[in-house]
Amino acid sequence: MSAPEPKYPDWICSSCGAKYGKRLFNRERVSCWHTGRCDICGIEASVTEPRDFGHLHDEWKVGWLTCELGHAQEQLERIRTLCMGSGVGLREDVLDVVK
Repeated sequence: MSAPEPKYPDWICSSCGAKYGKRLFNRERVSCWHTGRCDICGIEASVTEPRDFGHLHDEWKVGWLTCELGHAQEQLERIRTLCMGSGVGLREDVLDVVK
């Protein structure tokens, strides 16, 4: 089973724009920024539309998947912490993902 195709980002931070954009950000062009969540890396920052970076190379999907994996690992770690001392355990194959 393959992972679902991620939705093209609506909002990106300057770091992801510089990393995955087809052109560098041009301060002489008009762009609107607001505080929000980057659809690639997931951080709360000033974000703008991908078009302000000439849209994105396909490599942005790798950044998105890396972020999603990080969130999953954080969730598993929280679950593992909650289970410790409660008598409830996690399967060894699940614990291997957290390591």
